Amino acid sequence: MMYESECLICKQATLGVPGWDGAVGHRDPVLAPWEGEGETVEGRMHFACVQTWSHKDAFFNELAAAYTGAPGSTVELRDARTGQLVTVRRETAEEYLPVHTEPGCLILAEQTVKSWTVLDTDLGWIRLGPRDAARIAADDRDPVEGGWAPVEFDRDVPLEAADWSVGQLLDHLDLEPHYPGLRETPGVAVDLDFVAPDMTLRAVQVAVRAPLLVPERVRGYFAGLLAAEGADAFKVVLPD
Repeated sequence: MMYESECLICKQATLGVPGWDGAVGHRDPVLAPWEGEGETVEGRMHFACVQTWSHKDAFFNELAAAYTGAPGSTVELRDARTGQLVTVRRETAEEYLPVHTEPGCLILAEQTVKSWTVLDTDLGWIRLGPRDAARIAADDRDPVEGGWAPVEFDRDVPLEAADWSVGQLLDHLDLEPHYPGLRETPGVAVDLDFVAPDMTLRAVQVAVRAPLLVPERVRGYFAGLLAAEGADAFKVVLPD
């Protein structure tokens, strides 16, 4: 079964739910040394799959390296067309400043806009704008939008699927093991938009709204930021 947004590990659909899945390698290359010299990883993953992945530790090391390399640093990548190694300059590392580090957790502040990227081996990775960071600091469990994710079902679904619960969606796609706890999480809601309702009824756009649930060490950092700086810590200041 193939999907436009399939997980790189299990090859099943991802639903674009912050805190449950995420994308890597789109802005800066993330090396995949377990695949060979100069190979990279790019695409989406279920965080549940990452937790049991044999390459988890190496992957998080390379993901952190993509954000924390020295300004102007380079990396050697294998050209898919020629098979030769080429030298590429890292860009992302110049945009981020590490603001919190502890074993298994790295939080970076983006220097050009007010946002943070969290890399946590117990969670996965997530980019937070000021509103989401403020929610976490206040332990606000209200659902947030996850964005639209393209999914193609392997069989027709009824138009009534537009009213499905998240549990019905997970059951239909056999995704329960890849989103542990999502069904039981209060406040989760699903929107389905049929791409071609008069045709196969298989291609849809899915948007899942769910609370941002993060490890306590992540919440503790943002709660400390709120205590130290108040609401201004998450206020966006527009240029004059």
